[in-house]
Amino acid sequence: MGGNVGTCSTAITSNALTAIGLATGGAAIAAGVIVKQPALAVGGTCLAMVSLTGIVLMSVRSWITDVSAERHQLQLAARDLDAERTKYIASQAALQEERSRMRTDLANEQARTRQQLEQEREAIRQEFDDQRGQLICETFEETVRLIRAGLLDPQEPGAIGTVVPFPGHGHPAEHGQVRGRDVSR
Repeated sequence: MGGNVGTCSTAITSNALTAIGLATGGAAIAAGVIVKQPALAVGGTCLAMVSLTGIVLMSVRSWITDVSAERHQLQLAARDLDAERTKYIASQAALQEERSRMRTDLANEQARTRQQLEQEREAIRQEFDDQRGQLICETFEETVRLIRAGLLDPQEPGAIGTVVPFPGHGHPAEHGQVRGRDVSR
């Protein structure tokens, strides 16, 4: 800000001196023509030309050093950058929110799937128990029918658990020969 004050005061001083020089030069030209002194008129003309040159140089300088258009473009770019930054932050927040929602949905879906699997497992277990009970009942009923039909008689000692020997082979003890480790020939 201090640089701007010095530049502004210098510009005001330059403008004031140029205006004084132009006014003095114009007055000298008028006085030289009125008094009929060409030297005074030429001096006034030179002073006016120097003042006009000063005005032109100050205009060129202000035109060259004027950065208001660039400053305006910079402000627009900064505004656009702020808008982009805001959009980016908002999209990041939305992304985080979406990720959080997806995690919650996934956890809920997993819990729902676990619960559904547990219900199905319980239903299968119940169905298995029902089928097992039904098979046990059918087995008992069939056993009772076989006992009533006389096919399974518990009083007959050979009816249940009879060992059927292979033809032509007997028990090794019946042959009198026992083969094994401790047997010597």
